[in-house]
Amino acid sequence: MIAEYKKEVHYKFGEVPNDMRVQSDTFVVMSDENGVCAVDFQCPCGCGSECYTPVTDATKGQPKTERHWLFSRGPTGRVTLSPSIRYTGGCKAHFNIEDGKVIMHDDSGK
Repeated sequence: MIAEYKKEVHYKFGEVPNDMRVQSDTFVVMSDENGVCAVDFQCPCGCGSECYTPVTDATKGQPKTERHWLFSRGPTGRVTLSPSIRYTGGCKAHFNIEDGKVIMHDDSGK
């Protein structure tokens, strides 16, 4: 299954409105003075859960840290996160995000 996030909304980290609901086709990209520090999006499996993901910003030369994913831009300029994201509870989704596209792994839901 391949889903796609077509839109991005940008906020300064800590200034995301409390009443904002993450849309199914949108990345919420949060930045501070050092670059992108987190993204939030709806789980691509369709369960409706929000996927708040702390990141380090490869576009600013930051190295990946142990508890963060690496944020970069794909060939068309859209969000890429690495490595893959795997939820061990709830829906148990396992997927990659490459240039705004979601590639679900065969072991999702297991």
